[in-house]
Amino acid sequence: MTLRKRRTAGWVTILVVLTTFLMGESAVAVFDNIGPSPRTRAMGGAFAALADDGCAVFYNPAGLSQLRNYQLFSSYHRPYGLDFLEHMAAGVTVPLPKYGVMGLGFQKFSVTYGDEDLQSEKTFSLGHGFSVMSDVHSSLALGYTLNLYSLEFGTSHLGQPLGSAQTVGVDLGLIAVLRSRTRMGAAIRNLNQPRMGKGYREDLPRYMTFGFAYQPYPGVVSLLDLSKRFGAETRLDGGIEAQIASFVALRFGVQTKPDRVMGGLGFNYGGVHFDYALINHSVLPLTHQFAISYRFGRD
Repeated sequence: MTLRKRRTAGWVTILVVLTTFLMGESAVAVFDNIGPSPRTRAMGGAFAALADDGCAVFYNPAGLSQLRNYQLFSSYHRPYGLDFLEHMAAGVTVPLPKYGVMGLGFQKFSVTYGDEDLQSEKTFSLGHGFSVMSDVHSSLALGYTLNLYSLEFGTSHLGQPLGSAQTVGVDLGLIAVLRSRTRMGAAIRNLNQPRMGKGYREDLPRYMTFGFAYQPYPGVVSLLDLSKRFGAETRLDGGIEAQIASFVALRFGVQTKPDRVMGGLGFNYGGVHFDYALINHSVLPLTHQFAISYRFGRD
């Protein structure tokens, strides 16, 4: 097969898979919520009311207020096991002396063919979560995240750049805890309605999520999220996490729009945490997602 034929075959494969992906994901847009945390994805994507680790900066920044120590984290996966799709994330949380906790995050989603980057989506996040009320029976925390979105396309066959664009989005969140067992959360993504492009301008996706979590006793929590993307149907996410040993957690979740089943494991030793998620799809292959993090001290 000639180089041109191989290149054409590669492009056709990418087009077919992306078309299937779009049909199954209900109008996926640039900078859509891919999900950087395998722990969260293993629980069906439900996290708004819990948000108790460093990935809160991506899901509900109010959750950052719960963290007492520095955390480092990173995650990686290839959606549906496809070589030309890649997503990675990393971040750090920093407790402030008086004013809550700050979170820094980075995500990159890329579409490649051979050595060429066809499309690259980068998100740089700065979040802040803080407590506004706390007593023996209840607490309330608020948070916000500023996101810098950067979109880059590849080059033409003549080596000319095909374009790039940047914009800024604002997320808000809150978490309320009642008698330690019942938790409620809410988060709004891209509240300021960011747009990207010149001439034809595309709106970045906006979400509103309401979450509920119940922890009957330490080590077990059940979660339920209602997530509404503006202009699309409401999605239901649900999951459970059970700490079956001091160093092992089992997770299971379901999701609608599209219908999915997920599961995963979490291991920890000392301050090192390893998380794994397995996500199915009705048409495309399974997705395997991994993350490793380090938590200084004790939460």
